[in-house]
Order: sequence, then C-alpha cells, then structure tokens
Amino acid sequence: MAGTHNVPSCRAGLPSYEALQVQEPALPQLTGAVAQAELARLSGDPFEAMCLFDIAIQENPKSVAAWYGKSSCCLEARRFEESLQCAKQCLKLRPMFAQAYDNMGRARMELRQYAKATAEFQKAAVLSPKGPTRDKILWKLDQSRHVSGAIAYGFH
Repeated sequence: MAGTHNVPSCRAGLPSYEALQVQEPALPQLTGAVAQAELARLSGDPFEAMCLFDIAIQENPKSVAAWYGKSSCCLEARRFEESLQCAKQCLKLRPMFAQAYDNMGRARMELRQYAKATAEFQKAAVLSPKGPTRDKILWKLDQSRHVSGAIAYGFH
C-alpha cells in the first residue's frame, strides 16, 4: 500500500500514534516512521526513537519532523553535539523553525557555549508566536544571559 511504513518496533503493546492523537489533539499530525519514532520518544525511550528517526530520515532525508525529532531525542540522551547537527539540518530545510533554534540553544547550554546559546534562544524567541512556548524560550534566554554574564565577570 503506497505511503504505508512497516517499521519494526520493540515497544509491543503501546497504542498507535493515531490513538494517542485522539487522546492528545495538540500532538502534531505525523504518519509512518516519524509517528512511530515520536511515539517511542513520548513513551520515554529516546534510544529506540533515535533509531526510528534514523529510519524516517533514510526514507525521507528532507523530513523536518524526523530531523527535529532526532535532535530532541539526542538532547534527552545527552548527545548534545549530535543534537546540534540534527537541528542544523532542520534549519537547512526550514530556516525559520523556532523549535530547531530552541534545541540548538539547549544543546549549547549543556556544552557550556553560553554566548552561542543566548544567540540561539534569541532567534527562537523572535520566531515563536506569543504564548506558553515563547514564554519558555524567553525564560531560557534569560537564564543563558545570566550564566553568560556571570562567566564574563569571573563568577563560575
């Protein structure tokens, strides 16, 4: 059947992503390998999700959702350099993608690249619509500025 993906998963017994969307209507509309990968991520298994996102990327290297999902999983798995690379790939495909800048800022904070993290959070804040997501980004921006400023003045 065209458009169907048979992606193996070790997570037997989990509901389908479509069933989860019925319970959580705010979830993005995803299908195939990306949906299965996101389901693994949401159920707390970033390592399986990374493998499934890799499959999704192999199937469609231009999938912003797959690159972003892998970037997010890499953050959860503390693979910060890899998260940065995946977020950069998102931005090649969709240059105004606020969430990719947010992931880059989060990874750079963990890598102690505070000035760069601040710049990434600033870009994310400018691109995000007003609301709770933007408020979280602005909080992270404020935190990165404080840390960056403290280091500049020798408090670390």
